[in-house]
Amino acid sequence: MQKRIIKYLEGTINTDELKELENWLESSDNNRQLFNDFQDIWTAMQAHSVVNESLLQNEWERLEQSFNKGIEEKTVELTPPQSDNIDWKKWLNIAAIFIAGVLISSVFYFGEIGLGKNELTSTTIEMPKGAQSKMTLPDGSVVWINAGTKLSYDKAFGIKNRRLHLDGEAFFEVAKDASKAFLVATKEVTVKAYGTAFNVKDYSSDNFVETTLVEGKISVAKNSSPWNSSKNEVFLNDNEQIRFDKESRRNSNVLKGVDTGKVIGWTTGKLIIKREILKDLIPVLERRFNVNVHVMDEALYQIKFTGTIENETIEQLLEAVAVSANMKFEIKQRDIYLYNN
Repeated sequence: MQKRIIKYLEGTINTDELKELENWLESSDNNRQLFNDFQDIWTAMQAHSVVNESLLQNEWERLEQSFNKGIEEKTVELTPPQSDNIDWKKWLNIAAIFIAGVLISSVFYFGEIGLGKNELTSTTIEMPKGAQSKMTLPDGSVVWINAGTKLSYDKAFGIKNRRLHLDGEAFFEVAKDASKAFLVATKEVTVKAYGTAFNVKDYSSDNFVETTLVEGKISVAKNSSPWNSSKNEVFLNDNEQIRFDKESRRNSNVLKGVDTGKVIGWTTGKLIIKREILKDLIPVLERRFNVNVHVMDEALYQIKFTGTIENETIEQLLEAVAVSANMKFEIKQRDIYLYNN
């Protein structure tokens, strides 16, 4: 069954194998728990790009032995692989995720939320400020997760549904599956994808939701109930964008001919800025560099900037900004203070 689960997680499982897996999951609570724990381990390895076949086999055997002995402990002690090709720093980060069911890693959080005796639990990936990651979802779709973002999905994802909840920003390349709609729900809107690539940005601290289609076809709808919002759907085509204003509760007109390279530049480590005021840039910089920016003169908020940030440190960026905008800055640990010169 381990091979069936891995194929499901990789998005390569066929119909007969999927039916076999569903029957196995429904046959006992222990099987569902074994599936949940193994998926957590696989997801952690995916996020850190250290998926290893022999390691997965060892962890599967250890989990099986634990359940066969009737042990219901939540601790997952990952045994470091005996290989010179493994990044040990990444491995230790993964091992830190699962200790007595409590998060102690500063990188990701994979939580479990009980949904009832006969239902699977959910997985949550929480990206701290200053970090980004790319991972493959169980249905084969690929997602890039931006800093300060939380993404969660039911453990039935890919089997019975393809629903995700998003708080923050993520870019999706959706695997085609005509039998299951791919739905991304934020607090304010629901995006329905039809085999496509799109970006959704909805940080709770922002006053807008921004959805951008790179290619394919999606619909965006305001939420009353996340999965039942088809009455007010707005459809987007390639290189189109729509914004939802949280205060007015209204959508903007669809913007055509959008520079999608600018929108999704963050997925390759680039922050592309085109005539944007400092006030709008501050939240972006705070998430990217995990800092707190304090503007000591309100006149600075309206200064416009253009440029591309890629490998620069926050210090290098501030030095360039200080020269071009005639301002001064001061750094105190993670607090940055900006002054008029």
